[in-house]
Order: sequence, then structure tokens, then C-alpha cells
Amino acid sequence: MIKSKYNIVAYRIFSLLTKLLIYRYFNSTYIIGNSYQSDKSCLLISNHISWWDGFWILYYNNRILKKRFHFMMLESQLIKHWYFKFIGGFSVKPNSRDALNSIKYCTKLLTDESNLVIIFPQGKINSLYQNKFIFKSGIDKIVENSELDNNIILIVNLIDYLSNKKPNLYIYHKTLNKKDIKGMKIQDLYQNFYNECQDKQKQKTD
Repeated sequence: MIKSKYNIVAYRIFSLLTKLLIYRYFNSTYIIGNSYQSDKSCLLISNHISWWDGFWILYYNNRILKKRFHFMMLESQLIKHWYFKFIGGFSVKPNSRDALNSIKYCTKLLTDESNLVIIFPQGKINSLYQNKFIFKSGIDKIVENSELDNNIILIVNLIDYLSNKKPNLYIYHKTLNKKDIKGMKIQDLYQNFYNECQDKQKQKTD
């Protein structure tokens, strides 16, 4: 696997680029959700609907979490976009023995309270209109192997135009606790949260 070589200068450059891109291409950005415990690491689980996803969560991190940024991506993509390892990217090779090393590496990152790790457990980009979630099995292993004392944060990214020329970005987030997770699959918890967010979004008017 390819490990992260996080570099603060590279991260700040990408942070500036992210602010400029979001300011240019989106009308407004809304972050909606509950709180988290700042003295714990964060495992973020998000839907994967576009090229924008990583930029949106980087923006969310800089606004809310302010943690050291890490994210799992396909090894073939990280080789192609090698520079992502300098802002926290590390690789996974699905359906291989090496995938276990990626899970172990992710779990190790989560032992440091200054870190966050982003997982897109669908494994590939899906249509914005796909509202039925099927997660790769590795996400449950990561949750099981982590201390469960971490912040496990569900992220749902949605866009809506309403009467605007440019879209509004809505970042919904929910922090799970041990009681939420016990005996439940992350896929099911995420599906329930996504449905809640969709219901809230449908109520919006302009």
C-alpha cells in the first residue's frame, strides 16, 4: 500500500484552492448537524457523488473539525494522482491481501486524536440520485478495530439550486455514539441518516 506523506504546506495550498473553488462555483454553503468531541480522532463516512467530494470535506474540516486530514483512495488513482499523498491520501487495493494493511493503517491513524480519516465506503462515484447505499465490507472492520471511542461522523453532501444560478452546498453531519453503533451495520446507520437528510432537504423552498 501507499502511505500518506502529509505535508502541512501542501495542505494549506489545497485549502486555499478549495476556498477559491467553492466561492466561485457555489452560491452558499451550509453545514448542518450535531457536535463532536474535539479531543478525539474522527472517522468520517461520506457519500461519493462527484469529483468535488474531497474538496467539500476538506472545507468542512477547516470550518468544523480542524484535524490533520487523511483519506483512503483506490491505489490505481493514488498512483495516477500521486500528489494527493501529500495532503493525507493513502491507498487501498480492494479484493487483495494488501487491503488488510490499509485497514490496519487506517486504524493506526485513528489512535492519534489530532487525525481524521475519510472513507467513501461505496468504493466508487455514484449518481447524485442514487439513494440506496451498499458499502464495501472493510468499513465495518475499521469501526470494529478502532477504539470506538473515536468520533464516528456520518457526512451527507447534497446540492440544491432552488432559485439560484449556482448551486447551494449542504453538508449534513451526525456524530454517532457507542449506543448508536452497537449491534448495527454502518451501512444501515448511514442509510437512515441519509433518508433523514433527504427529508429535510425536500422541505426547502426559496
